[in-house]
Amino acid sequence: MTTMRRTNAQRPVMWGRGCVYELDRKTGHLPTWRMEWSSGARRSPGSKIKRYGLNIMGSYDDARQLLDWIVAVPYRNSAQAVMVIEPYIEMIPASGGMIRVIKSPLPTDPSSRRQQKRERIQLEYWRMRLLDTIEAYRRYDD
Repeated sequence: MTTMRRTNAQRPVMWGRGCVYELDRKTGHLPTWRMEWSSGARRSPGSKIKRYGLNIMGSYDDARQLLDWIVAVPYRNSAQAVMVIEPYIEMIPASGGMIRVIKSPLPTDPSSRRQQKRERIQLEYWRMRLLDTIEAYRRYDD
């Protein structure tokens, strides 16, 4: 996976997968990343969709993987997201409070987005093939 560094002005329009971008401030030798994802709700009918976010230190690839785990279930709030990633982060005291730091290496996820999509396509193929077979038997009996 290539490293993409986003600024605040480069946030994507679609929040379904969430967004990881680098914060401008540096608090040590590890970069600080902002992970944001959709809350699924609006403040008012005509306004933008609210989003949740967490700041975390580590590599971009690790932050993106943690965010992919968070958005695997749509519209998780911040408390639920922290519960999902809690085994993979550690809280370190700093001058401004506690900082979340990613414990590397993260376990590899065998079911990546591409793999999940492939499995859904295969399942749909076999479902359609079964329905076609049932329809053929129904026509044969008529």
